[in-house]
Amino acid sequence: MQRGSGRPSPWLGGLDLAAHGGSVPALAKAAGCATWSPFWRNVTAENVKEAHGLGLKVVPWTVNAPAEMGQLIELGVDGLITDYPDRGAQIVSAKGLKAR
Repeated sequence: MQRGSGRPSPWLGGLDLAAHGGSVPALAKAAGCATWSPFWRNVTAENVKEAHGLGLKVVPWTVNAPAEMGQLIELGVDGLITDYPDRGAQIVSAKGLKAR
């Protein structure tokens, strides 16, 4: 994303992260997105709350370990992208949620 480069990243289609306060969820909203899908290790309680406040769904990728799946669910993500949907279904069920 070239944070701190002083110019928009070519990965962002000309959108400037700095123009959105350095907030990736705010940039996603400005781009017209309804869902923000960050790398799972970049998800925090704060950025989930921010994204939801902007009306964005949060669906991180690619989380494959059950422990991390559980942590992300606890943070309030709206879905998970995984290579192992069977693991995800087990975690979702163990948390008393319904898989969609």
